[in-house]
Amino acid sequence: MTGQPTPNSGAANRQNKIVSAAEAVSVIKNGSMIATGGFVGTGFAEHLAVALEKRFLETGEPSNLGFVYAAGQGDGKSRGLNHFIHHSMVGIVVGGHWGLVPGLQKQAMENKISAYNLPQGIISTMFRDIAAKKPRTISAVGLGTYVDPRNDGQLLFYDQVIPGATLLGYANTDHWGVALPLEFKHSWLALRPGYVPPFPRTALLEAILLYIAEDLRRIDRATEAAL
Repeated sequence: MTGQPTPNSGAANRQNKIVSAAEAVSVIKNGSMIATGGFVGTGFAEHLAVALEKRFLETGEPSNLGFVYAAGQGDGKSRGLNHFIHHSMVGIVVGGHWGLVPGLQKQAMENKISAYNLPQGIISTMFRDIAAKKPRTISAVGLGTYVDPRNDGQLLFYDQVIPGATLLGYANTDHWGVALPLEFKHSWLALRPGYVPPFPRTALLEAILLYIAEDLRRIDRATEAAL
């Protein structure tokens, strides 16, 4: 494979479509958040992982990296994400499966890294939303389980609300009652046994929509300022 480094930083020249593994990982900076793909050993960029590990062991950089992935990636020993178990190399991991990365498990349980275990499907959906240039991934999947952000990280040391995410709110009621305010169009439903008035559910949903609208406006302003 060929590719010339840029004159300024030695990073891989983005005009070249094919570069070496070492050149590819040379653009990664301290504190970068890296998304990885693959399932166990299938589809994982092993050569890039080896190159990144080699660079860190030789230079001490990049450090304090973040990783986000859906399915488990590795062999439970030395391959896959197990290349990134060295002290100070990783600062945060958001993963859908931890069974194949015993070294990262150990660092999480020793409170040495910020560690989050979220549903694989939601992380995959987030990747799809990012590719579609959607501003957010909103989901109720995981509520009431150990990944529920209200559980304050019962599996790991850290709260399960990942950095940059926001718990918009929740209501202790049936899902249909929250999602479909049928009583607005069918007042006779208000006479059903166990009926609960829409407030504060309506106020909750209004507040969520207002928050999302303001967040989208903030993103638009930030995008325009960056242009």
